[in-house]
Amino acid sequence: MFPLLRIALWLSLGIVLSLQLPLCLSAWWLWGCLLAVTSVLLWLTLHGRKEAAACRGGWKLTTSLLTGVGIAVLGMLLCQAERQRMDVDWTDEIRSMSVVVCSEPRTTERSTTVDVLTLDGMGHKLRLYFGSGTRRRLLVPGQLIDISARIERPRQWVHGRFDYRQYLLAHGYVGTAFVDSHRVAPCDDMELLDRLPTMQRLRLRFAIWRHGLLQRYDGLSSDEAETAVLRAMTLGDKSQLSAQLRQSYGDTGASHVLALSGLHLSIVAWVMLLWVRRRRMVMVAGMATLALVWGFALVSGLPGSVVRAAIMVSTYVVMRMGRRQSNGLNSLGLSAVLILLCSPLSVCDVGFQLSFLAVAAILSIVPRTEPWLRAMQERLEPLPEPLNRMAASTLSLLWHLAAVAVAAQAGTAPLVAYHFGRLPVYFLAVNMLVIPLAYGILTLGLAVVVLPWAAAWLATPLTWLLHTMNAGIGRIAQWPGACVDGLHPSEADVVLCYLLMVIAYRAMSLMVRPPSRFSTRP
Repeated sequence: MFPLLRIALWLSLGIVLSLQLPLCLSAWWLWGCLLAVTSVLLWLTLHGRKEAAACRGGWKLTTSLLTGVGIAVLGMLLCQAERQRMDVDWTDEIRSMSVVVCSEPRTTERSTTVDVLTLDGMGHKLRLYFGSGTRRRLLVPGQLIDISARIERPRQWVHGRFDYRQYLLAHGYVGTAFVDSHRVAPCDDMELLDRLPTMQRLRLRFAIWRHGLLQRYDGLSSDEAETAVLRAMTLGDKSQLSAQLRQSYGDTGASHVLALSGLHLSIVAWVMLLWVRRRRMVMVAGMATLALVWGFALVSGLPGSVVRAAIMVSTYVVMRMGRRQSNGLNSLGLSAVLILLCSPLSVCDVGFQLSFLAVAAILSIVPRTEPWLRAMQERLEPLPEPLNRMAASTLSLLWHLAAVAVAAQAGTAPLVAYHFGRLPVYFLAVNMLVIPLAYGILTLGLAVVVLPWAAAWLATPLTWLLHTMNAGIGRIAQWPGACVDGLHPSEADVVLCYLLMVIAYRAMSLMVRPPSRFSTRP
């Protein structure tokens, strides 16, 4: 059951184990282990049928364990190769190079931070910190610049349990540097862009396109916080979010609204599928939905949560086009496998971990609550027909909002406490507020991007929704005991918490049934 999810878990285990090994360790013995495991599996498959018939359970367990070990060894090989690729030996000397800006600038009082790609044929990703006197027009996506700086490997900077060095490596950064304002100059040699790998060039073009789309939000609101939230929710640009705004959303458990994820892609796909349902053009609409979803993912910069959601939505759409039923946990496993095959170090990314744990908890827990919902809806049947339908729909909406919020919080709570040392208390009230508002903000925000001529008419309701959400989050953050701080669970504590959750979930699945008083009709 859920074979793709098991493959993802074995692959993740291999990557985590490889991170504990020294980088200089030869990969030959890993290839030998993989060859040995594959040989044993082939022998069992070809010559072990009689033994399988005599001892079916033991043979199945043996082959499953060997397959898992082989997948884990493959994960170790992929991780070792990725670490070697990113292990760039930067010297202490100041070097001059040409780079291209590939992200929106993030400005503070002391410096401006941007991401760049080197134009030396390797396409290394660097995080650069520029002095406050650097001209702003040089730090926009697509701008080629010549710099002189001392490049360093990502440093170990720990805030609580958050490891900044691990964060940089998981996102593909191979170096950081501080660049003085007088060591920056524009570069006019556009032919240097041809040295970038194909995928890097594609992502750069979408980054330039996103920069142009973000400018359409200028002037919609006079409040910088509202514009910053709009840019983050619709196109994944967090460069203008202030520290105070991030703190308010983090303390109340609403940070997931600012990070592009399945919520945002589900809205995009829902709009397209709603259009399809009315016209019954399943194949055409399915292809259009796939193009829209992946176009949105590319424009947003392909963050891990969006890639995961895009793969899951694509699996659902493809299954629907083939008139087959898709399995949520298997789709989640498929997205994890594809992401880890392309970027093994993503397993160290906190966002990757939280995203997959939240979705796994939602897919596992929320369907188990459906019998309670149906039983309570049956109690509404004596009501008159229009009132009955309206009450049942309202109950279903509130029930699913609450169930999703509780499931996601339960699935991520141990990891949030480990990395950030805090847990929100009023997360249920916050999600009941922000999720409905998020649907309206994302729909209107994307409408402004697609229909810029309608921005003047859409600005008033859009800014009202943004103001309502920011004000609501700000007030809830000031409630007494809004956030529990000072949590310091160890790694063993986190593992134990998740083991207890799995055991409790299995026990409840076997023992607990909807209360009989709900299913008794009056």
